[in-house]
Amino acid sequence: MAKGKSSTKNGGGHTTLIDAAKPLSDFSRKQPEVTKISPGIIKPGLRGGQQRCKLKEIQGGILAVVRGSTSVQEVLIYTTSLNFTMRKLSEFCEKHFGR
Repeated sequence: MAKGKSSTKNGGGHTTLIDAAKPLSDFSRKQPEVTKISPGIIKPGLRGGQQRCKLKEIQGGILAVVRGSTSVQEVLIYTTSLNFTMRKLSEFCEKHFGR
């Protein structure tokens, strides 16, 4: 697991990200319309499997559920331009995770 980078866009109780969520967080942090990234609790103990990312619109942002090989994590990404950011993150997830 990788520690998140210190940034004004980080929020939440901790900044630890699973390895599978780190590229999405790094990509999101570079987007000017993203105002905050809040990593959620890591749920370990999954059987080995394919990495994937699911995105869902929420009020004020996007909920990304990222599955690594043995754990899953929710990452909240807050944005000022929901549709634009959703499109960019969907394209990123398709390229990176092959969903």
